[in-house]
Amino acid sequence: MIICSPCLLYDDEDHIWKFYVNDNRELVYSIMYNEDKWTKEKKIDNEVIDFVVSLDINSEICIVYSVKLGELKYCVWEVNNWLGKTIYTFENKHYEMSELTVITIHKSINIFFIAKNNINKINCSLIHLCLNKDDSIFNTIDTIPFQKDIFFHYEVQRLENDNLSLVFIKGEKDEVVLNLIEYRNNKWSNPKRLYGIIGSNVNFYTLLHLDNINIMNLSKEGSLYLLEHVLIEPDGKMKNYKVHETPYKPTNFCLVEIKGILWSIWSEGENVFVSSFKDKWSEPFEYYTETTDEFLIYKYLSLSDKNNDIKCRYILGTNSFEIKLVLPNYTNNDHDSDRSKINKVDNKVDKEVILDSTVEKAKKNLQEEVLILKKENRDLKKELIDLQIKYQQKLRVIEESEDNFFRLTTAKKKAEEKLSIIAEIQKTSMEKLKRMEVEKISSTVLLDELTNKSQQIANEYERLKKQKISKSNVISELKNKLQQLTNEKESLRRDLDFEKSIGIVDRIFKKRTEK
Repeated sequence: MIICSPCLLYDDEDHIWKFYVNDNRELVYSIMYNEDKWTKEKKIDNEVIDFVVSLDINSEICIVYSVKLGELKYCVWEVNNWLGKTIYTFENKHYEMSELTVITIHKSINIFFIAKNNINKINCSLIHLCLNKDDSIFNTIDTIPFQKDIFFHYEVQRLENDNLSLVFIKGEKDEVVLNLIEYRNNKWSNPKRLYGIIGSNVNFYTLLHLDNINIMNLSKEGSLYLLEHVLIEPDGKMKNYKVHETPYKPTNFCLVEIKGILWSIWSEGENVFVSSFKDKWSEPFEYYTETTDEFLIYKYLSLSDKNNDIKCRYILGTNSFEIKLVLPNYTNNDHDSDRSKINKVDNKVDKEVILDSTVEKAKKNLQEEVLILKKENRDLKKELIDLQIKYQQKLRVIEESEDNFFRLTTAKKKAEEKLSIIAEIQKTSMEKLKRMEVEKISSTVLLDELTNKSQQIANEYERLKKQKISKSNVISELKNKLQQLTNEKESLRRDLDFEKSIGIVDRIFKKRTEK
């Protein structure tokens, strides 16, 4: 891209984050937390070439940006701070990366960029870097001629089926060719030629709308600039529409979907023109606004529910403290009538009306007066900017206080959320404690019953123990008596044996005497 466009991020708390690269090549940001109230500008990094703001796989705000010496960096917003790291580095430090695009699909972050060697400035490489949790995939999609005056060398869209569709421009002989390539199942298809454009100052922009890829082409043929629309349907069929033809060079052109209607928006000098598409393009008309501020093309990302009806990657807005976006309203009159529209000035000139010389002269005088007024207006704008800078310097302390107030408010909100969680935990803990107290009472009763039973068992044990001792004593006495009786028995048996022996001897001696 020719310039590194600033970026507007609308967060879910309706704050506006503005990111941009200043004249010192510093990537900075500030936050508008109230109407015309911006925090102090804060720096993220130095020597920045290009950047893109997106959401990571956890839906956290992240920035992918390139710096000098061939480095690609990544940082994420956590706990009111940016945490960063280097995710890719070219071994050749002469490489620069620009035209960054980030598309997050499920658990992978797809990063696209143009890599250009400052030594060989003729060609550049279209690169795809896919970051996963486990590994990373690096693809060189194509090598294409580098064109310094082009807005974009490529445009990529995420399709409904989570495939990626990429359109890139490539100069060939006497024409500029637009090619289409798709990423399916972790693999890029072969490039497919869409069409060629013959002319100079060729640029293009794409937007996915109603499952169709819409390409807005800008080219110059002779002294006229042409804006043309090519619609590519899901089955590959293409339709071509003429949008606008003008001798003035259109700048800051983009495609925006607003409330389901596709709009083409561009600038011609200090004027902004819009046209809506509904089967055909309406006659372009000047977008009426009371502001005299300069219009810029912004990168656009929104998390706010208020902007759910706006779909685009780039949008036109004022370069002012209170940023106003170009958001035209659609009416049926855009296609059915040439009448004046609300908040718009019809710029169509009836070609059948022939102005006489008097009217033509008055017109020229009026144009000269308008030019003088515009010059005076620019001078006043410069004076106003100087006054605003001086005013900002005098209110630096107040701004810093407001910055601190914003951080304290954010911290207070997070503290309240944590307090709510703690209160919920305390409530749950109290309920659990009550249940535990009831269980404790039941356990105490049961413990008392068990203690009583244990005491009864102990008493019974003591009684049985005493009975055992008593019975042991009786058994001992009985054993002693038994032993005594045994001894007496043995004595009696010996005595009996002795008496028997005496009786036998007596009978023997008696027999002898009888003989």
